[in-house]
Amino acid sequence: MKNIDEIIENIEESFDVNKIKINGQNYWGIFRIAYFFQHVKRNIQYSKKSNRTIFSYFRIIKDLFYGFNNFFGTYNYFLFTDSSKKIKINEKYWDKSVDELNRNLGLDETLVFETPNHKHFKIKFLHNKNIVSLLPVILLTKIVFLLTKFNKVRISGRPIIESINQKFDKIKIDPEGEVKYFLARYWVYKKLLKIYRPKAIFVDTYVGRMALIKAANDLQIKTFEIQHGFVSDVDLIYHSNLKLDKSLYPLKLLCFGALQKKLFNNNRCQIEQENIIPIGKFFVKENDKKFLFIDSINKLKSQYHLLVGFTLQRIIIDKTYDFFNYVLPRMQNVGFILIVKQNSNYHKKFHSLSDENKNFYTHYENYNFDQIIKYVDIHSSVDSTCCLEAPAFEVPNLLIDIDGAATKHMGFLKEMTSTTQIAYNDKMYIKKIENILKIQEKKNFLDDKNLIIEPNYTENIKKLTQNFTT
Repeated sequence: MKNIDEIIENIEESFDVNKIKINGQNYWGIFRIAYFFQHVKRNIQYSKKSNRTIFSYFRIIKDLFYGFNNFFGTYNYFLFTDSSKKIKINEKYWDKSVDELNRNLGLDETLVFETPNHKHFKIKFLHNKNIVSLLPVILLTKIVFLLTKFNKVRISGRPIIESINQKFDKIKIDPEGEVKYFLARYWVYKKLLKIYRPKAIFVDTYVGRMALIKAANDLQIKTFEIQHGFVSDVDLIYHSNLKLDKSLYPLKLLCFGALQKKLFNNNRCQIEQENIIPIGKFFVKENDKKFLFIDSINKLKSQYHLLVGFTLQRIIIDKTYDFFNYVLPRMQNVGFILIVKQNSNYHKKFHSLSDENKNFYTHYENYNFDQIIKYVDIHSSVDSTCCLEAPAFEVPNLLIDIDGAATKHMGFLKEMTSTTQIAYNDKMYIKKIENILKIQEKKNFLDDKNLIIEPNYTENIKKLTQNFTT
């Protein structure tokens, strides 16, 4: 099967999708994301979940009331995020996406809606305590969905969807179900926003929050997305040869840097150039007065000729495992540290490789990227967002081109900056690693890292929020 970007582009070229309308409105933008999620469900390798126990249901009930008293306040700004973005700084947990905004907008002025990714953190340990679980909103949405499940929805262009489903049967969607659940979410969010009337909402990603974005746009509430991951110039999330319904997209995108904005400078991007604002990215080192010293990693530097930090992508776990299986025994003088997303478990299969190869370390899963990257000489990955972040720490990238993903999504780093090289197979990786550090000697490395990640993130946030608070 082609990748999902190519599939959506093929659909939009082959079918008159603008004729697909819901109650007279063009909602193809919803269906294209529905196909995207079907592709993700089919292709991403999730670990097997254990059967729910009575304790897990008790936890869900407990999470429903997480920060519940905060619903009874008045707020000017809503921020939407999930708990996986929490990191510990100076004994408090910060959200990397929204807490700098909170601090500058005024903690009493903001309410954070958090989706529990595995769990919520105890509020007493948080930097920002004006937080609620999104679960009550999700529960209300499901109730509205069930109550309206048998309502008729007029879908114009249904034969077009049936033809798309037939051609791409492995990612086919249920159009009625998608529409009814979207409309239920839209109704709930619109009621919520009408009650509180915030000046603006900020989301960590518009994908999965389109009903919220549309409800806010329809009520003329300002909508902002805070970039959380890299978006290429061919990514279907923001790009299409069609003009899609703008009310489904945030008004402004707060992006990592000038290079990301440049990639969006094309007539396929659904967000206008003047509404794409480079602000940088939250890094632990800017906020941690006691930036954590990891003695065991520091000692590894003296044991190896080079130390490499490798970040994983869930969708290509098996092929990454094969890559390490080949490379590790052939590079005994190089130490590899696996850097994983906290609170995840898809890296567990790599523990066996660590047992077989003494130069492979998988037990630093309680440390985040910002804490580990300062110790390594090289960052390696396929196409993780960390490829953008590593140069900000003055660490060059050597990427492995599994299934062409590094070239497709991060090739611009190689072509447009001096920070990155790509190995097209495992043998080339071994050859290239000795020369990778030479790219740091180029005088424009420092300039290029600032092009990728806009410097002075905190100051940029202050300038942005002054428009709201003055």
